Amino acid sequence: MIEVASLGCYFSCSQCAQILGLFSFDDDKYSVLEFMAPRIIDLQNVNLIYSQFTFDDAKQKAANLLLQATATR
Repeated sequence: MIEVASLGCYFSCSQCAQILGLFSFDDDKYSVLEFMAPRIIDLQNVNLIYSQFTFDDAKQKAANLLLQATATR
């Protein structure tokens, strides 16, 4: 469902963080972030997204994903 919803929408970091907060596990949050990352418009607020991840390695993985997403824009 998130995949379909993200096709035509853009998200703020706050909106992304709220959606990630619906999931309990970092792996699930990362999977959701993979769909949303290319459509996040205010990366200056990226700490809102990082704060949704529990472990530092998951935060780093999310940071790498977001860097890749911005590099392809």
